[in-house]
Amino acid sequence: MGSRDMKVCFVAPYAYTLFNSSRHFPFGGLEVQAHILATGLAAHQGFDVNFVVFDHGQAESEEIAGVTVTKYRPTKFRPATNFLWPSMLGKGIATSTGRVLSLRRKWATRPIYHAIMAVQSVIDASRALRLSLGTLLEWLAYPRLWEGGLSVYYQHPNRVETYRNINADIYIGFGASELMAELAAFCNSSKKKFILFGASDSDFDDSYVPHSNIRNYYGCRGGHCYFSLVSADHIVVQNDLQEKAAREHFGQQATIILNPIDLSLQPNAERPRAERDVIFWIGKADIVKQPLLVFEIAKACPDLHFLMVVNPNRPEIEEKIATQQPGNVEILQKISRADVPAALERSILLLNTSLFEGFSNAMLEAFRAGTPVVSLTADPNNVIETWGCGRILNGDFAGMVAAVRSLVADEPTWKSASDAARAYVARHHATDVIVDQLIGVIGQVLEEAAGLRPLQA
Repeated sequence: MGSRDMKVCFVAPYAYTLFNSSRHFPFGGLEVQAHILATGLAAHQGFDVNFVVFDHGQAESEEIAGVTVTKYRPTKFRPATNFLWPSMLGKGIATSTGRVLSLRRKWATRPIYHAIMAVQSVIDASRALRLSLGTLLEWLAYPRLWEGGLSVYYQHPNRVETYRNINADIYIGFGASELMAELAAFCNSSKKKFILFGASDSDFDDSYVPHSNIRNYYGCRGGHCYFSLVSADHIVVQNDLQEKAAREHFGQQATIILNPIDLSLQPNAERPRAERDVIFWIGKADIVKQPLLVFEIAKACPDLHFLMVVNPNRPEIEEKIATQQPGNVEILQKISRADVPAALERSILLLNTSLFEGFSNAMLEAFRAGTPVVSLTADPNNVIETWGCGRILNGDFAGMVAAVRSLVADEPTWKSASDAARAYVARHHATDVIVDQLIGVIGQVLEEAAGLRPLQA
């Protein structure tokens, strides 16, 4: 490749808000990790760093913090996903079904029922034909994609065309998913290298087997998740559990790289307990993060004030949050990335109620801010227990309530946990250290593929 810079492309489509805070869109730990790694890598000489995101009305490509941020190319012919043909049954088909079916019970109205069903069948077939035609035209609009052969894992040609136009040497994706299966298929057909970062323990579920159509919680087919894992040139994981699962279930040797954290953002990390006034929770409104459990803790601790940042995700859970909110809980629908450190520096504790995590970036932010963590089940790499950064309750909800009360009331114990949290994160998660480890993995992939020397950090 001569003397040109190594071209690396990160793919984490929901991350644009982290590059441009004026365009708010919900993001999580995966996106934070990808953003820190990309901007950190861009600060090193020898790398041309690109980043693919969804279209939020921004320019097609722009340079931010040394990273070329590119949005997916628009679709040309595929109908919009919310397109509906006019239907005799109306948009409330579920509520109309009973009345329509009732027509079938009487011989006099049975012909009407069959007529309605026949028309609906024509409408459904027409809709399917239109969608299929749009999809075919979309693929025909990108003839160069056919050169390497099409893959059953390709879903959106405009996305694949975006990857092809960037033409990176190495693509870096996050989480086992259908999106990553598509990226892996592109890399395979284009002779590009693909590094996959595990985003949580659930990415390495042993139920992921070839060609499975069973969908996980996020709606991704198990067979696609399997393909994304086994097709990666290298897998990076967050903890020992993920490393073991990658090896035993998917035959992949993985490298453990802890999530990075920017330690420069800690002007008030040593703020004493007396100057902190809230108990903090941040996450999505979904059944994995279990935000409603915070309400139960708040009800058991009416003298304490809770602050929750709840990113929209599941309408049914959002509705419960809106109707069941206790008086001592303040809820924010969004918070800018730049405001998270300050929010945690004024927090007495961070609560984690998730069923599972990879290595929660919210925990890292809390550790950086000297904020102890009280976690129901998640303790990545046994950090909380080993370092004494808070309390891990192993699913004991009553114990979680007791731990919150204990840490709030016992200032010496709180101070010890706060100091331990800051010491741990400084030693293991500094951005420069983590980016150097990523550079080492990139070098290893190149060395294995082409006999090149590993890159030096």
